[in-house]
Amino acid sequence: MAEGCTITEYVDIIITDIEMPLMDGLTLCRKLKEDPGLGSLPVVIYSSLVNEEIASKCQAVHADDWFAKPQANELIPMLDGRFLENT
Repeated sequence: MAEGCTITEYVDIIITDIEMPLMDGLTLCRKLKEDPGLGSLPVVIYSSLVNEEIASKCQAVHADDWFAKPQANELIPMLDGRFLENT
């Protein structure tokens, strides 16, 4: 990164799974949203575990959206229309 630039100048969105080796995606989302420098980045949780209970947990950690992996055909249009239209 160039000196004086923030990561938000290079990253438009974060897409995470829930199940990961060192930190689950819900914890990652919560930590990102609590960080003053990263909290404005949209976070989408994309996991095979998405159901009503997980959706409630996604809301609790302030995820911007969440999708079940079988809905892959909806992911790109959602990202393009909702989060990436101004890039």
